[in-house]
Amino acid sequence: LIGVRAHELPPATRARLDALATFGVVIALEPLDAQATAELLASLQLPAFDVSHWAGAGYRHTGGNPVFVLETLAAMLSTSGDGSISPTATPGDLPVARSLRQLIEGRLAQLSAPALRLIRLAALANRDFNLQLAADVLGQHPLDIADPWTELEGARIVRGDRFAHDLYYETTLHTIPEAVATLMHRSIATHLAQHGGQPDRIAWHCFAAQDWEHALAAFRQAAGFALKQSRRRDELAFLRRAAECL
Repeated sequence: LIGVRAHELPPATRARLDALATFGVVIALEPLDAQATAELLASLQLPAFDVSHWAGAGYRHTGGNPVFVLETLAAMLSTSGDGSISPTATPGDLPVARSLRQLIEGRLAQLSAPALRLIRLAALANRDFNLQLAADVLGQHPLDIADPWTELEGARIVRGDRFAHDLYYETTLHTIPEAVATLMHRSIATHLAQHGGQPDRIAWHCFAAQDWEHALAAFRQAAGFALKQSRRRDELAFLRRAAECL
């Protein structure tokens, strides 16, 4: 039995395994689905651990990768002090274990330069990301990003038009220098403004780009829209952001 992470093999090892596959059996293990992730969590029988509370967030955080699930739990337990998970902790408290960050950074380092640029832009754009935005911001024809995107799908870093799970998203963000991120947020905001983007999303990217004047105007506009829809809590949040810009 030989177990490997297929997308992390050096060429010589890959060639050797390809030769072995002619008289062996290759079993490609898929990530766990949401139900199987919950079953894995339940099988650990952790004390005072509510599987139903954590299973959904754990699946989104790890994409069903068993190693990612176990390492995330280990990181949570190591910071608790008494070897248990606080009942007041929320799914938003899921950490990025150092071992996983190093592993994922190693995977990102194996990507081609176009694929790495594309996935970093996807992380910065977050929920505003789409392939048209990528083509415009990167100054490319949409067909030019087809191969890099296929590479990202093959490496299982993306699924559909989104990150496969939160760990890839958060680790990718961590690898982007702040000065570069600031510049890219400005480009993303410009694209959204030119294509009818929502004011609150434009405002957020302007804020991240430290473009205070445009962020102020966009937050005020977003507050006005929230007021018209009787979303008073959102209106107040946008006005507070506008005050920060000032």
